[in-house]
Amino acid sequence: SLSQHCESLVGEEMGYAMVNKAEELIREEVRDMEEQRMVRMATQQDDQWLMVGAATRFKRTLIFFHHIIAAGKRAAVQDWALELKLGGYSKIGWPGIVIVEGEEARVDAYVRALKRLKWQHMEVRGEEIEEVPEGSSVDLLRRLHWGFEELPESGMSV
Repeated sequence: SLSQHCESLVGEEMGYAMVNKAEELIREEVRDMEEQRMVRMATQQDDQWLMVGAATRFKRTLIFFHHIIAAGKRAAVQDWALELKLGGYSKIGWPGIVIVEGEEARVDAYVRALKRLKWQHMEVRGEEIEEVPEGSSVDLLRRLHWGFEELPESGMSV
């Protein structure tokens, strides 16, 4: 906090250091507020995403990000996948990676929502689509576990 920083400077020239620290804290707060606003906007723009018909195709998608660090984006990546009943993983840090699978329409809605967030770089690097056999379930085509898990920056081995 700013007060802790100022206390650490007692006996030194504090004016310039205090102003710099205050500017840094304000920039961080503005970044966090902008991040939360972008997450809210992305969610509101696709509020019909759960209105999809019977699954006829199953999709698995790999998404590459320059990084996934911000708490708001990390929460959105996981919460939206769970809300859409998708399975998969996200790997935070540099680079960020998401692999997700489920009904094709839900995976497409998920990718659209993620694209609405402000990323330094986001790219779909791979997709697999399978037909769901008549009378079968999407769940029988899953290769990843049910649910969505965030892996740590060093967590590429599952």
